[in-house]
Order: sequence, then C-alpha cells, then structure tokens
Amino acid sequence: MSGELITCGNNWIIIDKLDNVSDLEEIVSEADPRDYSDYTTASGGSFQRYFTPAGWSPDYIPKLPKNWDTVKDTYENVIQKRMIYHAVFPFEWHKLYMTSGWTVTGDKGSYHTPHEHGRDYVSSVIYTEVPEKDPGVIYFVMHSDNYSLLYHPQKRLLHVLPEKGMIIIFPSWLIHGTLPQGEGKRTTVNFDFRGTYHEEYGQFSS
Repeated sequence: MSGELITCGNNWIIIDKLDNVSDLEEIVSEADPRDYSDYTTASGGSFQRYFTPAGWSPDYIPKLPKNWDTVKDTYENVIQKRMIYHAVFPFEWHKLYMTSGWTVTGDKGSYHTPHEHGRDYVSSVIYTEVPEKDPGVIYFVMHSDNYSLLYHPQKRLLHVLPEKGMIIIFPSWLIHGTLPQGEGKRTTVNFDFRGTYHEEYGQFSS
C-alpha cells in the first residue's frame, strides 16, 4: 500500500489502486433499484442508487446488499490505513465510520456537475468499471477552501483519468466533478465518512 498524495494548501487527495473490487461489484449488482439521479449532480443519463438512506429522503430505507456490513468494515479500514500512511488522518480521531454509500453508473455523455459533500467529512470514490476509451476525467478544485488562497493564490484544477480499481480519497469540502465520458459503462462506488474522537477529545465529530 502506498499510492500518491497530492496537496495544495490545506487540501489533499490520495490516489491509489485496489487489486480486487469484486466485493464492490457484488454490492452494485444488489443495490436498491431506486434512481436518485434527478436529485443529485449525476447528469447526462447517469443512474444513481443508494446503499444507505439519502439525506434528502430519510424516510426511504434502501434494501442493503447481503454483505454490506463486511464491505462497510473493510472500506472503513481501507480508507483509514491510507490516510494514516499519508499523515492526513486527524490525530484527534480514533476511527473512521461510514456515514453514507451509493453507486453511480453512467454511459456515453454522462457526467457530474461541480459539487462537494459537506464539511468535516472524508469522501472516497472507487471505480469498478470504466470505458476502454475516454472514461471521462474526474477533476478537483484544489483551492476549494479560503485558506488555500493564502498558500496558492493561483487557481489550481487537478484532472485525474480514472481506471478500474482506482480509489480516490479527499476531504468532503473539496469541489469536484467529472467530464462527459465516452462510449461504455462507468461505474463508481462512493463512501462518505466521519471520525470518532479519542476519549479526551469527545465522542463524535460534528
């Protein structure tokens, strides 16, 4: 395990490659069929389904995939280990816990408009399927917080070309989106996290 750490001011991104994503492919195949793309940034024909309740529809409880608990524990560990390795895991935190999970499948012309996932979270995107040609880059606005302007007054946009098994970890406030993809399927599994605090710092992050 290593991967690459990219930083800009207070912002950071970890890019790594997973050898096997069959567990994620399995939960995608079992994902609740309700499509939320009309309520999200998924555009151009994308199909977005949730493993966990969506924040704007708390009364609708998706049917969880059979191995959800195992997958949840596995990827809390996968993300935390990489954050610790690259020294971006807050020292006050004891452990990551997953707050939400969803999957997005797109075809030719689909994309995501610029967005972020909120404050005081960690987000991740994992590619389980990408088109052979023109997979559609994911981009990050690396100066997304005001403090970054103190260190990098010039705007910086980072483009990442996805491939199967790629995992990207980043602060949830970081603005990001994707460019329209070419012919073929592009499927991602996405998780958001918070951290439990060590006892001397309190119980949960806010």
